[in-house]
Amino acid sequence: MLFVATDRWSRTIHCTKVQWRDHVCSHHPHLVDWGEYARQTIEDPDAVLFDAHHKDCESFYRSGMLPGVYWQFYLKVVVRFEDHSGQVVTAYVTDRYKAEERIKWIAHRSS
Repeated sequence: MLFVATDRWSRTIHCTKVQWRDHVCSHHPHLVDWGEYARQTIEDPDAVLFDAHHKDCESFYRSGMLPGVYWQFYLKVVVRFEDHSGQVVTAYVTDRYKAEERIKWIAHRSS
């Protein structure tokens, strides 16, 4: 297991080392050491959106925590849910929320 996280709705989310290596890092090799950032994104997101194409998936976004040139971008972590638990499907860096996704929750952070 790479990590286990709990989201703001007290749902348990798992990410296996195999999923991280074989799916996330095979498509996005710069994320190889970013499992902790993914866990933090799930536990303290800027926003959570409903996936546009998969009704059982939600997208967790967080910005301002990534190293180097990525600091200004979001880390997006996609989680597939079954009942009250989830599994990380993928993660990647993006500069915006997907327009087709519907907002579930947005943080109101003070500057």
